Amino acid sequence: MIVRYRGIVKRLYFRGDAAFANPEIYEFLEAEGIGYTIRLPANAVLQNRIDHLLRRPVGRPPHEVRR
Repeated sequence: MIVRYRGIVKRLYFRGDAAFANPEIYEFLEAEGIGYTIRLPANAVLQNRIDHLLRRPVGRPPHEVRR
Protein backbone atom coordinates (compact mmCIF):
# COMPACT_ATOMS: atom_id res chain seq x y z
CA MET A 1 0.00 0.00 0.00
CA ILE A 2 2.78 2.41 0.89
CA VAL A 3 4.59 1.79 -2.41
CA ARG A 4 1.36 2.29 -4.35
CA TYR A 5 0.48 5.63 -2.73
CA ARG A 6 3.99 7.02 -2.18
CA GLY A 7 4.14 8.90 -5.50
CA ILE A 8 0.43 9.80 -5.67
CA VAL A 9 -0.20 11.67 -2.41
CA LYS A 10 1.96 14.22 -0.61
CA ARG A 11 1.45 12.93 2.93
CA LEU A 12 0.53 9.42 4.05
CA TYR A 13 -1.41 8.66 7.24
CA PHE A 14 -2.08 5.29 8.86
CA ARG A 15 -4.99 4.54 11.16
CA GLY A 16 -5.08 1.19 12.94
CA ASP A 17 -6.92 -0.66 15.66
CA ALA A 18 -5.32 -2.25 18.72
CA ALA A 19 -4.03 -5.21 16.68
CA PHE A 20 -1.44 -2.85 15.13
CA ALA A 21 -0.17 -1.55 18.48
CA ASN A 22 3.40 -2.86 18.54
CA PRO A 23 6.78 -1.11 18.48
CA GLU A 24 7.85 -2.56 15.12
CA ILE A 25 4.95 -0.87 13.35
CA TYR A 26 5.57 2.45 15.12
CA GLU A 27 9.24 2.36 14.15
CA PHE A 28 8.47 1.46 10.54
CA LEU A 29 5.90 4.24 10.13
CA GLU A 30 8.19 6.81 11.72
CA ALA A 31 11.14 5.74 9.53
CA GLU A 32 8.93 6.09 6.43
CA GLY A 33 7.67 9.53 7.55
CA ILE A 34 4.07 8.35 7.77
CA GLY A 35 1.72 9.95 10.29
CA TYR A 36 -0.26 7.47 12.34
CA THR A 37 -2.98 6.96 14.89
CA ILE A 38 -3.23 3.55 16.48
CA ARG A 39 -5.67 2.59 19.22
CA LEU A 40 -4.05 1.06 22.29
CA PRO A 41 -5.20 -2.31 23.62
CA ALA A 42 -7.42 -2.38 26.71
CA ASN A 43 -5.40 -1.57 29.81
CA ALA A 44 -7.05 -1.94 33.25
CA VAL A 45 -4.49 0.29 35.00
CA LEU A 46 -4.97 3.14 32.52
CA GLN A 47 -8.75 2.67 32.54
CA ASN A 48 -8.83 3.03 36.35
CA ARG A 49 -6.69 6.18 36.22
CA ILE A 50 -8.89 7.96 33.67
CA ASP A 51 -12.29 6.58 34.72
CA HIS A 52 -13.35 9.94 36.17
CA LEU A 53 -12.69 11.61 32.80
CA LEU A 54 -14.96 9.19 30.94
CA ARG A 55 -18.10 9.89 32.94
CA ARG A 56 -20.72 12.26 31.59
CA PRO A 57 -20.52 15.71 33.19
CA VAL A 58 -23.36 16.91 35.44
CA GLY A 59 -26.09 18.61 33.42
CA ARG A 60 -25.53 16.65 30.22
CA PRO A 61 -28.64 14.92 28.90
CA PRO A 62 -28.93 11.19 29.60
CA HIS A 63 -28.61 8.55 26.89
CA GLU A 64 -32.15 7.24 27.37
CA VAL A 65 -35.22 8.93 25.91
CA ARG A 66 -37.37 10.86 28.40
CA ARG A 67 -41.08 11.36 27.76
